[in-house]
Amino acid sequence: LSFDGVDDYVRVNTSTSLLFGTGPLSVVAWYTKQQTPWIGAIFNPAVDNGINLWLDWGGTYGRLNFIARNNPTCGFEVSYYLQSNESHWDGKFHFIAGVRETNGNLKLWWDGVLKASSNPGSSCNVDILNYPFQIGNGNFGLARYLGFIDELRVYNRALSDQEIKALYDSTK
Repeated sequence: LSFDGVDDYVRVNTSTSLLFGTGPLSVVAWYTKQQTPWIGAIFNPAVDNGINLWLDWGGTYGRLNFIARNNPTCGFEVSYYLQSNESHWDGKFHFIAGVRETNGNLKLWWDGVLKASSNPGSSCNVDILNYPFQIGNGNFGLARYLGFIDELRVYNRALSDQEIKALYDSTK
């Protein structure tokens, strides 16, 4: 899918298959990102809650984020700041994956390597009723994506480390 950063996005109506509660889940995708605008939502509900997989301008070289929240009562996220030898904006496709395990642990993968994890000790109910999920668009129309998103997959289970590595290796 190609997104122009202005008005292109995909909207997926709420479905019981996208209601994860406090259970495990995984979101994976391949993407290319143009530098401006820096912020870009890959997978996001149309409200400031739920499961979010997005990129932003954090730090010098950009930041990856995987968020599981139900504001204002509960929210957890894991982020990774890219280093000088890592770039979103090199014109290549990159693999990103966010995983929430049964125990609430969050993991963030980039190009087949685990970059960050968090153990919050609990898990939020991330069910967002009456709001569609969006690909290439952030909550309330913010964070429009500029670039390409390919092979976006959403799982109702936590992919294992081996499965993430296998997905990366088989599709790179």
